Amino acid sequence: MSCVSGLIGEVFEEERKLTRLYDATLRLIALGYWSSRDLAQRLYDAGLLERAEPGVVTGIFGSDG
Repeated sequence: MSCVSGLIGEVFEEERKLTRLYDATLRLIALGYWSSRDLAQRLYDAGLLERAEPGVVTGIFGSDG
């Protein structure tokens, strides 16, 4: 997973918060958190989201709805 963190860091070098958010999201998915509700709560608890709403997480994935 460290190589993924490195790639994300390169892509989002200017925006460290976004890097941390994407890295944490990928790590949670790797740990088996598939529910957008669970992901949102975990990311909120980690201080990476301003609110624990599943819609915020689906926005991260670029869902077209």
